This record gives sequence, C-alpha cells and structure tokens, in this order.
Amino acid sequence: MNTKDKIMNFLSTYIGSEKINDNDNLFELGFLTSLDVLDLVDFIENEFNIELDDDDIGMRYLGTIAGMMELIDKHC
Repeated sequence: MNTKDKIMNFLSTYIGSEKINDNDNLFELGFLTSLDVLDLVDFIENEFNIELDDDDIGMRYLGTIAGMMELIDKHC
C-alpha cells in the first residue's frame, strides 16, 4: 500500500465515502476537528515510523492529503 492509500485508509473513518481532492482542507470541510489532530499525528508517527516536531503540526501539513504526503516525504 502506498503512502496516499495508507492516509486515505486512516481518513476513511472521518470522511466515509466522500470524494475529496488532495488539496481539499479537511478541517474547513468539517471532516476533521482540532481534537482529531492527536489521532492524526499518532497515526503518521506510528505508520511511517517518524517523529514529528512542533513545526510539523499545523494546517500546512495536516490540513490536506497533499500536505500529509509532503510531511511524510520530508521525514522519510
């Protein structure tokens, strides 16, 4: 399974069967809330065996699928 598929698999519990684009902001669309950030960070760190720092946790990387893929690529 590639990086995007892993992210989509994780997000499926939040977005269901909705069709979203890689650059759609998941928070603005109401799929994720600030409380979901902890689960998202935990997923990324554990699934991809990376450690995120404070600069990584924000809308730039966690708001969109494209941002998450960029973040993971940055650390791998």
